[in-house]
Amino acid sequence: MAKLDDRKVRWIVQQKLRGRGVGEIAMIQRVSHRRVEQIWQAYRRDGVVPTLKKPGRPKKALSSQEVALILKVHGEFKVNALTLERC
Repeated sequence: MAKLDDRKVRWIVQQKLRGRGVGEIAMIQRVSHRRVEQIWQAYRRDGVVPTLKKPGRPKKALSSQEVALILKVHGEFKVNALTLERC
């Protein structure tokens, strides 16, 4: 699967408006035909080209105390967080 950006989403909607098939669009963009259908459904429902959300898990800000503790423990044991959790 390829990552879609706003430009590719706009292209998908334009091609669908021109009458190109879902399977052909999906093959060109290297996404599933279902994803093309989802984009088209969102466009038909809202009337505007859908925008994508930022992918991934939200970052959690660490306090300076947490950073200091992490560096101290890593300096002592030289292992990763999972190994420390198991001990």
